[in-house]
Amino acid sequence: MESDKTPTVSDRPQRKSPLAVGAVVIALLAALLGVNMVSSLEHCDELRGPRRGKPAPSFSLKTIEGRDVALASFVGKVVVLDFWASWCGPCVQKFPALEAMQGELGPRGFQVVAINMERDAKTVRKFLGKRLQARQRKGQGASAIVSLLDDGQTSAHYSVQTLPHVVLVDREGKVAYTQVGGGGIQRLRKHVLTALGEDA
Repeated sequence: MESDKTPTVSDRPQRKSPLAVGAVVIALLAALLGVNMVSSLEHCDELRGPRRGKPAPSFSLKTIEGRDVALASFVGKVVVLDFWASWCGPCVQKFPALEAMQGELGPRGFQVVAINMERDAKTVRKFLGKRLQARQRKGQGASAIVSLLDDGQTSAHYSVQTLPHVVLVDREGKVAYTQVGGGGIQRLRKHVLTALGEDA
């Protein structure tokens, strides 16, 4: 016997709405993305070069005058390796603060080594000459920062991809801190003081 009942919407087989299916797919994708992000963050230090606590890659680079200077010559000092270029605005902005830090902390066993990425001694010489003139106008004299020219391999060993790129090397020649991008000079100074064994 057939039913007189007229089918209603509620009698239809229940199908999942496209919105519900989409929400499930998005949730799964978000979960996978989260796992990948955690994995990437775990390897973030590797992307930024040698890991903290590991030996800093050795190098021997030339000054703009052609003199060879090796990282090993600074053993026993706390060293800031500042990878920079004259066309990099944040690099240029950071320079006076690094010069001031060098002047203040240099006598306590600290050295800033600025490694220029342009590999053109003429360009670097011109830039540093203008900086020297500006310092002399202020009665400050020559900068005590050691300026070197990158050879392409050194910046690669430190995984330099963004400027400025700063690496702090402790008295034992190990990486103590890495800073990528502009600003952060107070944070850098705090790490320098810690590496010098002083209160930050």
